[in-house]
Amino acid sequence: MAEYANTLLVGRAIITDKDHILLFKRSQDDTHNSGLWEFPGGKIDVGEGLNDGLTREVFEETGLIIETNSTLCHVDSEIIESGKYKGRLYAALFFVAQRLGGEIRISGEHDDFNWLKPQYALNQNLTPESRRALISLSGADLI
Repeated sequence: MAEYANTLLVGRAIITDKDHILLFKRSQDDTHNSGLWEFPGGKIDVGEGLNDGLTREVFEETGLIIETNSTLCHVDSEIIESGKYKGRLYAALFFVAQRLGGEIRISGEHDDFNWLKPQYALNQNLTPESRRALISLSGADLI
């Protein structure tokens, strides 16, 4: 878990492959955002750089090897209101990334995945932060 001045730092990847992006459906058993679609990623570990942490988390969750396309990203943050991280700042950084290799496999954190064109991804039941990131980065013509 990353702790930067009491911040929970998360990296997420909007993975592109041709004209599609990859979404994963959170497990129905998850206590937070269960059953919603999101971009893969997770907590950046202490002592780990953003790119290293992001590529590690994406590989752990998806089996894919990625490379970020740009240093531009969407930032989403909030104060966590309940649970073991209550009171901490949650900061999520969303990067556009390209699939370099690997075969998709679903970790225990997710139930399904789908490759969609970005405009159709907005029709999915996305986590709020994933929706904001997709709108932001689509508007910047990065996707």
